[in-house]
Amino acid sequence: MRYRLNGLMALLLFWPMASVADMRLVSADAGVTATLFALGLGDAVVAVDVTSTLPAKNAGTARIGYHRNLSAEGLLSLAPTHLVGSDHMGPDSTLAVLRRAEVDVVQLPVPYSVATLRDNVARLGEALDETARVAGLVSEIDSLQAQVENRSLAGSRVAFLLNTEGEVRLAGSGTAGAAFIELLGGTNVAEYRNYRSVSTESLLAYAPEIILVAGEQADGAEALLRAQPLLAQTPAGKSGQVVSLDGSTLVGGLSLGALREALNILNSLTVRAAQ
Repeated sequence: MRYRLNGLMALLLFWPMASVADMRLVSADAGVTATLFALGLGDAVVAVDVTSTLPAKNAGTARIGYHRNLSAEGLLSLAPTHLVGSDHMGPDSTLAVLRRAEVDVVQLPVPYSVATLRDNVARLGEALDETARVAGLVSEIDSLQAQVENRSLAGSRVAFLLNTEGEVRLAGSGTAGAAFIELLGGTNVAEYRNYRSVSTESLLAYAPEIILVAGEQADGAEALLRAQPLLAQTPAGKSGQVVSLDGSTLVGGLSLGALREALNILNSLTVRAAQ
């Protein structure tokens, strides 16, 4: 009996167990990529989509292209164990091929709220059998959310602008920009859905008290004010509440980086208001 038990224990000790080293993860979403690295799973990521931002040491990671137009052949050549992305990932025919090839396909809703972001982290940990890593990240999300809520904009009228390729677009509902305004506690000046091009005159009529600018330049707010000096006549312009933000943290919805960016924005607005 003892021999049998010892033999069983030896078998269990030396049986190959699943680990991070066994996983080959492909991320088709910027937010998912950020979450994987935040969970400490970056070394298992073998490819990411074109919108993902990577740490410098992982800059050579393969790119798979646009998340809505994935190639089954290209993905299978990477020998992935998992493909992770949003509900918008596709096409369905590619996902079907991957599933038949026994690749685990994990699709998560775009997180336009902290609650969804938190749930996505938990679902991702469960899908990858890495639930032990989730608690620390969820705790960090909760801490950042509490800090943001303590500095809430409390109903201030906010405009979220995308300034890219010479075109200024205002974020309406159903966008990451609108989700960011809600995270800050502000009220979106735009009452339509999605993003729309907006003129300086329209922005003056909206009379935003705070203008958030995401663009291709680090000094997005200053660049916009130089290009459209009339914006200085908005309530936001008059009070110096036109600020730049890192739009990459909002690609694919809210992220851990977006929470940090929200806290930075609120601290910046507090400092400006006190001056």
